[in-house]
Amino acid sequence: MTEPKSKKSSRFKRFKKLFSIKKKQQEKIQHGTPSTAVFRLSWHPDDIMNELHGLSSPKELLGKKLLMQVGGVNHGWILDFTTSTINIDKYDVPASVANANKAPSGPPSTYPDLKGYPWAWYKDLNTYNKIELGKLSEMKAFVTGKIAASGEMKPWDYIDSVWKEAKVIAEAKKREAFLKGDIEAGVSEQEEEEEEEEDVDEEARIIAMFKPEKEPWDPRTKAFWKRHFGTDMLVATYLYLISSVFFVVLSLQILFVELAKATTEQIDPSTTAHYIGTAFMSIFFLIGNIYFIKMSYPESMMIMVYRVMTNDPAQMTFTQRYFTANEMLISIWMFMGAFIVPTVLESIFELFFLGEWKHALADLNTMIIGTVIFMPFMISSFPDCMRMNNGQGSTYTFDYLIAPCLGLNKDVQNMKEDDRAKYEKRVEFWTKHLGNDMLAGAWELALMGVAAGIPSLIYFVTNPFLPAAISAFWSGMPFCLGSILMLHAMYPENMNKSIFFSDEDDESTEKSVRTASDSSQGDVEVESTPLLA
Repeated sequence: MTEPKSKKSSRFKRFKKLFSIKKKQQEKIQHGTPSTAVFRLSWHPDDIMNELHGLSSPKELLGKKLLMQVGGVNHGWILDFTTSTINIDKYDVPASVANANKAPSGPPSTYPDLKGYPWAWYKDLNTYNKIELGKLSEMKAFVTGKIAASGEMKPWDYIDSVWKEAKVIAEAKKREAFLKGDIEAGVSEQEEEEEEEEDVDEEARIIAMFKPEKEPWDPRTKAFWKRHFGTDMLVATYLYLISSVFFVVLSLQILFVELAKATTEQIDPSTTAHYIGTAFMSIFFLIGNIYFIKMSYPESMMIMVYRVMTNDPAQMTFTQRYFTANEMLISIWMFMGAFIVPTVLESIFELFFLGEWKHALADLNTMIIGTVIFMPFMISSFPDCMRMNNGQGSTYTFDYLIAPCLGLNKDVQNMKEDDRAKYEKRVEFWTKHLGNDMLAGAWELALMGVAAGIPSLIYFVTNPFLPAAISAFWSGMPFCLGSILMLHAMYPENMNKSIFFSDEDDESTEKSVRTASDSSQGDVEVESTPLLA
């Protein structure tokens, strides 16, 4: 039987790696250079924590506490900034949690007083070491499930300077101890080369982590509902789909009513052209929303982020960089096209065939306003912008519009202490809610949703049996609710999370998947299907 190509390839890589290691070892022996003579730095959390203890607390972190855990370690660390100097304390982590393959959702439940503090988790000591050595980016580690976090993320940005200070001190001590012979060289060269040569399909790992092994098809199981509605982003996109379907229905209803007038009275060609353009727009929006649902599943989102962080935009073609670099960018262009193309064609028809230059100008103004509203989303979806600020995204809207308008770019050096504290709190508040272009776009979309939802609700309440009112309600309200839910999902701490499902549901979800598979030959057990119980 012929051996699969993938197995041959992996076997060839192992032989090649072994040969290169042996060759380098022989070269070192010939030149009289022992393989352990070179100091190779490796990091353990205690190395930096020991040096952090007693350093001055950053002013931005005064009164706060941060938590950190590492898989395989039976304790976590409390970084206490409640006083002028940093205090490092520890808390016990149960062995079942410390050695679990799956990331916990936060600090151990045995410490309820720690719940709510900013918390970070590393999969194991090797992951922590690679990140500290710069061999693994935090964003790549996040999308591959090697780090996790909960609580507010902003405080971690303020620890950077004091963390680096402690790291420099720790490295100097390590080098001094190595020269004295008190410690070994760290990671051996062979182990280092084996790590670098390790061939892992990260995208396959992401899919395995965020997508169930067996796709749940039984709507009687909780697994089915969590698969398709298990994140706020997914629920929002399905609400958008409902809105788009009824937007198509509403636009066609209005168009048919207008065309029906032609049999009894003269119709306005400009108005008819406008209704035809709206009908085409609604169909394009529907197609774009179907694609938006596809990209909103957790594995698709995380693969998109992984590709953004690992593919250099400078190596992309013009089309890739500005049109097709990621699923988010493609979907935004679909929505923009759905809005721009029919409006431009409608304006051309009004201007050159009907001579209605006022109507054409009004339509073009509407198109420009809509384009400006979508612009923060568009900017934030470019690969260059998604990579900015260590993967947190671009901040053009905040820097050039929000900060100047709200007076958030003042010089704090000449401020009084009380005024400075108030100013910094204002900056922190607005940065949290409008600090990147994606969030700014989400807030715009939420306001648009509310503006569409309230009138549609009033129209339906006052005309409950009118077909157009029913269509308007089912178009406006899902869009309103979806936009609000989308805004909630855009906050970093809410990524791939849900207000309807909790992390504690995972075990029951896995159980229901197995039950659905087992029961495919017979009846479903009510006890194993939460939605039927």
